[in-house]
Amino acid sequence: MCFQIIQYQLKNNREIIILKKIILKEIILKEIILKKIILKEIILKEIILKKIILKEIILKKIILKKIILKEIILKKIILKDMVYHTFL
Repeated sequence: MCFQIIQYQLKNNREIIILKKIILKEIILKEIILKKIILKEIILKEIILKKIILKEIILKKIILKKIILKEIILKKIILKDMVYHTFL
């Protein structure tokens, strides 16, 4: 009888240990999956941020080119006007 109880407890302990290992593996796997998801979100946010920054840089360059072009046109107009007035 006592031997059977010890055997049952040993068997029960092994099952508990196996169950604990399975639960621990599931927890570790869920943590790994969660970390991968978080990492993907961070990478995606960085990519989006880089695209936004790049678009801003491109927009600033376009605006700067337009300003420079307007200045050149204005200088040409002023120069033509000066030349016109000198010949009058």
